[in-house]
Amino acid sequence: MGTIPAKQYLKITERFPDYMSAVESLGKTAKKEGPIDEKTAPPGSNSGGGGDSL
Repeated sequence: MGTIPAKQYLKITERFPDYMSAVESLGKTAKKEGPIDEKTAPPGSNSGGGGDSL
């Protein structure tokens, strides 16, 4: 599953779910389309699921 998300990330996700969904989707698309290595890409952006953390 990865690392445990930070409290601030969880609070923002709870307050702004649509925004965070869009941000995670953008990260997944950018990783899929461009040459972003694993060290640079945010965690959770490589699966089709809900994303672990940012």
